[in-house]
Amino acid sequence: MGLTGTCGAALDEEKRFQIAVTGGALRTDLVFEGNRQQLREASVAAAFTWRPSALSVQVSLGAIVAGTLDGPLGNYDLKPGVLASAAVAY
Repeated sequence: MGLTGTCGAALDEEKRFQIAVTGGALRTDLVFEGNRQQLREASVAAAFTWRPSALSVQVSLGAIVAGTLDGPLGNYDLKPGVLASAAVAY
């Protein structure tokens, strides 16, 4: 989740479009046959939401900007990559 807002005004029912910028981070442990590897990654994304009625449709596009996978099986750097999502709410 990130901070959201509309272009030029506060959120209300008259605004049909919304733009949001989000940042995220992930840290988790992955276990492979008893070997624990630590996964960390950071991401950023921009989301566009269209609200024609009570229905909302959102698409997001961003990037995984940094990350590592460290542990007894080796230490690895994650390369930047594409992040995409879509959502529908009512």
